[in-house]
Amino acid sequence: YIGGNFRYVGPKTGCLVKVSSTTGIVDNTFPKVEGNVVTAVEDGNGGWYIGGNFNSIGGVTRNNIARINSDGNVHPWNPNSNFIINQIVLSGNDIFVSGGFSFIGGQSRNHIAKLNNINGDADVLWNANTSDVACIAVSGNDVYAGGEFVSIGGQPIKYLAKLNYTTGNADR
Repeated sequence: YIGGNFRYVGPKTGCLVKVSSTTGIVDNTFPKVEGNVVTAVEDGNGGWYIGGNFNSIGGVTRNNIARINSDGNVHPWNPNSNFIINQIVLSGNDIFVSGGFSFIGGQSRNHIAKLNNINGDADVLWNANTSDVACIAVSGNDVYAGGEFVSIGGQPIKYLAKLNYTTGNADR
């Protein structure tokens, strides 16, 4: 038994933990994130893509977006976002992300981007150029974005838009 005036007792885990579904025990070999994780998506190979507001994971510099391999190691994939990532959506070999960023994957991209799942580069043709995207959904060859924007994909469209999968231009 312990007593005192404290706010927390337990292991330092960071903002992302892997917990056994059978025992409930924390996997201490999983890399610790320095910052906040907002979104996590399975990569289809036993690993994870994570996004949020952080600057390293497992001691490896990663700005706001990273990939963790199934063995818990940080993957070389590194889009290097200059600001928070709010959502990650996988679609085949493509990854759509939204957040507060203006630069990601080596390109200027405002608040929404299409990334390559192999190298993390932003698609050079896809540029929806908008502000404040809250959510993304992909259905076949259609990309839907919702948020507080008043223009997106080169069109004066408010709040909800259907974007071209190849170019990021808004479909009217």
